[in-house]
Amino acid sequence: VFVAGWRPFFGWSSGAGFVYAVIVQPILAWVAQIKGWPAPPSINVDLLWVVVTGLLGLGAMRTVDKAKGGK
Repeated sequence: VFVAGWRPFFGWSSGAGFVYAVIVQPILAWVAQIKGWPAPPSINVDLLWVVVTGLLGLGAMRTVDKAKGGK
């Protein structure tokens, strides 16, 4: 699943951050509000989007490069 290198690390990290920001944190905030607990921390989604879109762009560039016969 995990392959050595910087791209897989940032891909998995960005995916985990995206899942937390979009799914886990809102559900935990809802449960915390019902139970009277403090709200869970949120992450900087603006910074996350910069990393995710950058990785998607690099992935697309790599795909085009391979399709043209690059190493």
